[in-house]
Amino acid sequence: MVVLDLGLGDADKAWLAQQNVTTIRIGWDIEFLASAGVAEYIKAQAWRPFLPRHLPEAEVYVWMDADTWIQDERAVLLAIECARREDAIAVVPEISRFYRTLFLPPRELRSAELAIYSACFGAEVANRLAMMPLINSGFFALARNSQVWSLWASLLSDMYRRSLNFYTEQTSLNYLIYARNLPFVSLPAYCNWIALHALPSFDETRGRLVEPGAPLQDIWIVHMAGPTKDGEHVLRTTAGKTVLRSLRFPETPTQPEASRPA
Repeated sequence: MVVLDLGLGDADKAWLAQQNVTTIRIGWDIEFLASAGVAEYIKAQAWRPFLPRHLPEAEVYVWMDADTWIQDERAVLLAIECARREDAIAVVPEISRFYRTLFLPPRELRSAELAIYSACFGAEVANRLAMMPLINSGFFALARNSQVWSLWASLLSDMYRRSLNFYTEQTSLNYLIYARNLPFVSLPAYCNWIALHALPSFDETRGRLVEPGAPLQDIWIVHMAGPTKDGEHVLRTTAGKTVLRSLRFPETPTQPEASRPA
């Protein structure tokens, strides 16, 4: 496991080393960004298409954003298997019957992507692609020898010159998939559950986060997008109650007595 260091303190790096995690601090792979005066956290976006350059020993790469955590390792194993077998990028579209975004106008939801598409490819392409389901780049798997790396790196470098936006990297991947027919494997929502779109339910008996409706599928990777990173949230339980808890990785189990009738 490797963590991209964008400003970790000494204590953070020492703790990661104790967990056998390697930290890497790198420069800008895209020369334009080095002189553009952008915040260093943009490296977390811009670095993704260049993983094989910095970690050439891997056969398959799995990227996970820092606001994700694994509840079931099958998500990672499935993504690796698909990336290796299908010679395609394994990704998770932001689609679930539980997501509130399923019932909202796409153009309202995709305003940031619409602006990026428009700046880079014009209004016609933007209007078409903004209607497509958003593919989240916070979790993906891709084999080292895939052509996707060079295509993605080249496109992203070009797009950053036209639209220097937090979401340009993710939008570039969506453009490759939808406009250039890049091969991809679509994994189910519970492989990268976007908590911003729908809070999960909580199975108190097993201490597991599950989808908020039957058949109560376990969530394999929790993605604490947006404001779901912090604080506590009211979650429905599988016993028909509610519980107030954080969505962060649980260092201690939630106590059943903390729940109350719905």
